Amino acid sequence: MGHAHAQSSLGIGTNEATLPSTGLFAGLLNWINLHQQQFYRSLTGALRSMRDGGGGVWLLVGLSFAYGVFHAAGPGHGKAVISSYMLANEVALRRGVFLSFISAILQGVSAIVIMTLVFLVLRGTSVSMTDATRFLELASYALVTAFGAWLLWRKLGPLLRGMIWGRPVHSLSSAHAGHAHDHDHHDCGHDHHADDHGHDDHQHHHHAHGEVCATCGHAHAPDPALISGERFDWKTAWGAIVAVGLRPCSGALIVLSFAFLNGLWAGGVLSVFAMALGTAITVSALAVMAVTAKNWAVAFAGDGRTGNRIHTTIEVAGAAFVFLIGLTLLTASL
Repeated sequence: MGHAHAQSSLGIGTNEATLPSTGLFAGLLNWINLHQQQFYRSLTGALRSMRDGGGGVWLLVGLSFAYGVFHAAGPGHGKAVISSYMLANEVALRRGVFLSFISAILQGVSAIVIMTLVFLVLRGTSVSMTDATRFLELASYALVTAFGAWLLWRKLGPLLRGMIWGRPVHSLSSAHAGHAHDHDHHDCGHDHHADDHGHDDHQHHHHAHGEVCATCGHAHAPDPALISGERFDWKTAWGAIVAVGLRPCSGALIVLSFAFLNGLWAGGVLSVFAMALGTAITVSALAVMAVTAKNWAVAFAGDGRTGNRIHTTIEVAGAAFVFLIGLTLLTASL
C-alpha cells in the first residue's frame, strides 16, 4: 500500500495507483486492501464454477457488484478527480452522478478493450497486457494533470486579473438559490422602495437576476441558468471523464484475464459491467457528499462577501487538488 505503482497480485496489469496509506485513515485503507484480495479469490472461484458447469452466473454478478462498491471506497477510481471537479464547478448533483457513472463505465470498457487487444491482436508480439495497461495509466495521469492545470487556471485567472486591474471578482453558489429579488435596485446601500424617499429624482439601476449591481458591485441573486445547469460545459466534463476512465480497473483486468483464458468471455464482460455499476454508486455517493458539504458551508456563511469568498476558495482548492493529485500519481508512476 505504500507504493504508488506496483504490479497486481496475479502479475497481470498494475494495481490502482495510490498515495501512501498513512495518517488518519491508514487503518481503514489497509483493511480495504486486505479484503480486496478475498474478493479476488471469490470472483475467480465463481468463474471456476462457471467453467466447470456449476452455474454461478448470478453469484459472479453479485460478487462483482459488491467488489465494485467496496473497492471504490479505497484509493483510486477517480473519486478525487470527479469530486474535486464538482467542487470547482457549478455542476447539478444529478449531472455529477451521471459523470461518475460514465467514468466508471469507461473504466470497464477500457479493461475490455485492453484484454481484447491482448488476446486477439497482441498475442505473439512483445507487447504484454501490463505494457498496454501502463501506457493507458500514464496517459490517464497526464490527462488528469493537464485537466487540473487548465481547471486551476480557469479559477485563478479571473482572480489574478481582478487583483492586477482592480476589478471586483464575483462568485455565486447554488446555496444562494433561496435569496431571490424580484424588484429593481436603486441604491444598494439603502432599503428598496422605502416610503421616505422618491423615485423621480434619482436614477434607477435595472439589472437582471445574476447580473452585478452597478452601485454596490455584487450580485443579489444567482443566475437561474447557472443554478439549473444550463451553462454546464460538456467539453470540460468529458475531459474529467476521459482522464478518469482511461485507466482500467486492475480488478476488472484480473477477472477478465481469468475469464478469457478459460473461454468465459460473456461471464467476464458481465462481471466487469457489474463491477463498474458498483464503483459508480460509491463514487457518486462520495461526490454528492463533497458537493453537499460545500453548499452547506456557503449557505452557513450567508449571501454576503464572506459566502462568496468561501465559495471561491472551495472552487480554487478543488481545482488545485485535481492538479496536485494528477501530478503526484504521474511522477510516482514514471
